[in-house]
Amino acid sequence: MAELFFKKYTCESFQVLDAGTKPAYLNPIAVHAMRDVGIDLSAKPNGLTSEALTTSFRTISMGCIGIESCQAPSIDKVDDWNMPDLKGEALDQIRVICIQIESKVKELAVQLEK
Repeated sequence: MAELFFKKYTCESFQVLDAGTKPAYLNPIAVHAMRDVGIDLSAKPNGLTSEALTTSFRTISMGCIGIESCQAPSIDKVDDWNMPDLKGEALDQIRVICIQIESKVKELAVQLEK
C-alpha cells in the first residue's frame, strides 16, 4: 500500500521498494480497499533483502518492530509507522488503515521534497 501511495504522491526521482517481511500473501480485502481508491494492489511484493536494507536512504516499517521476522531494528535509518496488521480485519477497518498509510506517505513526500 505504502509503495503505491508513494509512487502516486512523489516524483520519479525516488526509487521505492515494497518488500514486507513475509510477502507470500496478499490480503484480498486490502486489494479491494485499494481498488476502491483507484490503486491496483494485485502485484505481490518482492520480499525484504539485506542489500535493500543496507543501501536504502530510508526504511519505513509498517509496525513489525518487535516481531521475530522483522529485520528493521538491525538498521540505523528506520521509521516505524506502527500500523495495525490487516490480517483478520473487515473492509471498513482496512479502509481506515489505508487512509492512515496514505496520510503518512503524504507527510513523508513533503519531508523528502525539502
